[in-house]
Amino acid sequence: MTPRLHLVMTCSRFQNIAALADAYLCKMEPSKWELRWHIMVQGPEPDPKGVSKTNEALNAITDGWVFMVADDTIQHPALFRRMWEIIEAHPYAMAVVFIEQRPEGILKASPDTVDIGQICGGMVAFRRDAIADLRFDYAKFGQEADGHFIKDIYARHGKSFVFVNETLTTFNSIAA
Repeated sequence: MTPRLHLVMTCSRFQNIAALADAYLCKMEPSKWELRWHIMVQGPEPDPKGVSKTNEALNAITDGWVFMVADDTIQHPALFRRMWEIIEAHPYAMAVVFIEQRPEGILKASPDTVDIGQICGGMVAFRRDAIADLRFDYAKFGQEADGHFIKDIYARHGKSFVFVNETLTTFNSIAA
């Protein structure tokens, strides 16, 4: 079976869908992934940062790799190809962490930066079985829910995290 890459995106900025589809479906460099794009539309119910929708998507995904994408961010065109190459070179990997470019600087990819405020859900791809039963807990952690989620997975599988010294992820790259 061809390995699957599940992109999980909560969406409230529908005006960006065309640009995102072009970026992820047309402009990404070729890779061996079978891509599944889970667009979780945020409705009228309270759902800060779309955490409930993200958890709903995680409940539905049973295989492959999971990568969280934002509805206001286009990633580097080499991302999926490099992700595939790295995973192929590290078949034991449970997560792959890239450097993330942000307006105020970068978030580094290293074991030392797997901490709240130093790592973001949009810079890590996870093997689905590494996530297991873990979910984002916004009620408990608020804006730091993704940092806690990643730290929990790292606590279970830290020796199987691969840190890549390449800036292939960005944060909020689509102008409002």
